[in-house]
Amino acid sequence: MRLSDIPSGKAFVIQEVVVEQPDIRKRLIDMGFVRGAEGTITRTAPLGDPIEMHIMGYDLSLRRIEADGILVAPELRRRGKDRRRNRVRSRRRSDSTGKA
Repeated sequence: MRLSDIPSGKAFVIQEVVVEQPDIRKRLIDMGFVRGAEGTITRTAPLGDPIEMHIMGYDLSLRRIEADGILVAPELRRRGKDRRRNRVRSRRRSDSTGKA
């Protein structure tokens, strides 16, 4: 699946950068588009170009033609903060009942 196919609000994981122009490919890799990097599509312009996303801790916009050259896998479940937050909530519940 290509990055340009991911809908707004959905998460993704980078698989490979297959842009043909070597200078653009290098720039994308330098910006954090490396295998395993996770991101989220935040919004898409009304006519579909550019695409705004959050990756590697910052927001970034790419032209659709550049996003077509990035292969991704949709991420079904977010990791990180959400899992930690749920773990803390479950501990609080067990503490309030008096059972450990």
